Amino acid sequence: MAADLAKAAHAAYAVELCDRLCPPRQPEKAVYVWLDEFLSRLDAGSATAERLRIFELGLLRALGLGPSLDRCAQCGRDAAGEEVCWLPRAGGVLCRDCGVGAERMSAGTRRALARLNVASLPEGDTTTLDRTAANACRRAVLALLREHVHGPLRSLDFIEKMSGGRL
Repeated sequence: MAADLAKAAHAAYAVELCDRLCPPRQPEKAVYVWLDEFLSRLDAGSATAERLRIFELGLLRALGLGPSLDRCAQCGRDAAGEEVCWLPRAGGVLCRDCGVGAERMSAGTRRALARLNVASLPEGDTTTLDRTAANACRRAVLALLREHVHGPLRSLDFIEKMSGGRL
């Protein structure tokens, strides 16, 4: 992995993210297993944005911080079949009534996020998103992470510089 800069950067980011999201001196077995599997699959495969999104969403889920993607995070109404808004500080999507003034999220982006949210790391080997969906998912997940990680993530800054913002 050390010979591939992209793999090393993704590995550093995953470790830094776990370090910043997990409370100190608290055993997080599910997080350790998730990180170990991510690093193993990364070593055997390639560094892709889709695999990284699956890791980030799975990590948030393991810590009880996963986003609401099918139900309004505020009122609980089923929002799967309608245009939604994205409000990370509320924990995910909002229905039209609760999301007045919040950033709109396309149905395609919500579906792509929902698919990534339930994907396993092995599925990350074959999951691909078109450029528009990948960029929208990246923005949404990073906004959600910023709600839980305060301050910069140095490895993320490096990946963004290295990839020209296409993390």
